[in-house]
Amino acid sequence: MNRPKLSVLNALGLGYEAVVRALWVLLVPLGLDFFFWLGPHISIHTLFERLIVAMGQTALDPELQQSWDEVRRFMSEVGNNVNLLSLLATDFIGIRLLPIPTLKAFELPQSSEQELAQVGQANLIVIDSAAQAFLIGSGLLVLGLLVGSLFLTLIADRVRIGEARRSLPRRVVYNWLRLALFAVMLFAFYFFAGVPFILAVTIASLIHVALGFLVILAGWTVTFWLLVLLSFVVYAIALREDGVLLAIWHSANVVRRNLLSTFGLVLLSNLIVAGTAVIWQSVEVSWLGNVLAIVGNAFVGSGLVAASFLFYQDRYEAWQVLGASTK
Repeated sequence: MNRPKLSVLNALGLGYEAVVRALWVLLVPLGLDFFFWLGPHISIHTLFERLIVAMGQTALDPELQQSWDEVRRFMSEVGNNVNLLSLLATDFIGIRLLPIPTLKAFELPQSSEQELAQVGQANLIVIDSAAQAFLIGSGLLVLGLLVGSLFLTLIADRVRIGEARRSLPRRVVYNWLRLALFAVMLFAFYFFAGVPFILAVTIASLIHVALGFLVILAGWTVTFWLLVLLSFVVYAIALREDGVLLAIWHSANVVRRNLLSTFGLVLLSNLIVAGTAVIWQSVEVSWLGNVLAIVGNAFVGSGLVAASFLFYQDRYEAWQVLGASTK
């Protein structure tokens, strides 16, 4: 017999209630955002400039040169605005691995090399070695996973039904290791699937441009559905202390059995984030406005994370009850 399920709107309401009852959980996203805003910045714009110079040495047909120049200008803008410390937010590899609400993670207050040079002695650290950037970036990713594990574990404790099996520090460490393994698995998938995919696109494009486009579309579709099925992996790890493979299995089953409501949760969450982002941008014109935007974004984002936990917990329990009733 099916039991009543928690609606998306109810999950959102209960998620924000859980955050209001424990506002101190906002300290993690607040600490990150204030660090991104006021702390040091690690710039790798010199590495981008070297790549752009190398790209400029490529001889192209006049028809393609304008598009190539646009790509170079875009890369120059990205290079001037990338803060390597943003990797602490672990918002990467096609899926928001750890949904920590951050507003300032991918912002640099400077947008030109001249301005970068003017503050270089203050809070800007320029990295001009690819090997050094890789090592620092890898370390930041590992540390970011630990910070994200702490945040998710704290939120999970606010919505969990029943007692946790381990103490908080042990759960944070266990979740950290499992999330790191999940990240490695995602990277491995992108790498081993990406190489043959690029080869397939190249061969198909040589046969016909339309065929190459169809291969790209097919690859995008498969990747999209895979990421949808993995939507609740991090929640399963933090909430139920599942291993990575078990979390993947649970996430895929919850999504498959609640496809429309899962899309509803994702769509509504993204609409809330997009709508509030417009508000934050309108108030980020002063010091006080930045503070209000950071606090508001931390609250809104944390409520959405708590709502996702509640939604997953409710739909997982409904799945288990249904399975028990059919035995």
